[in-house]
Amino acid sequence: MVPGATVTLVEHDRRTAALVTANARTVGARLGGPDAEVEVVAATVGTTLGRPPAAPYDVVFSDPPYPLADAAVEADLTALVEHGWLADEAVVVVERSTRSPEPAWPAGIELEVGRKYGETTLWCGWYRPAP
Repeated sequence: MVPGATVTLVEHDRRTAALVTANARTVGARLGGPDAEVEVVAATVGTTLGRPPAAPYDVVFSDPPYPLADAAVEADLTALVEHGWLADEAVVVVERSTRSPEPAWPAGIELEVGRKYGETTLWCGWYRPAP
């Protein structure tokens, strides 16, 4: 990992979150405390994004379940912007089914590219807030 970098993993299922935590420990990641490399949050994405982060993120990879409504994906993207989760020039990647439309990007996030990989499409945007 990059020194000083933190990865935040959000999983709403508590048992799965515990497994993710155990896997992070297995690979030697530091969890908890001020020098943590990995933070595992056992909550919904909506709840997590409803609060401001300790510091904005340079990269966000969102992998919502394919059946999640497009409006819920849009709400999550909007929360990233409104609650200060994104650093200037942050990359935002959203993984969706190829049958799903392009996400509705909130003001400040500009689509860069969408790429299809079988059943999956990755949508990549940049956060460029208005000056």
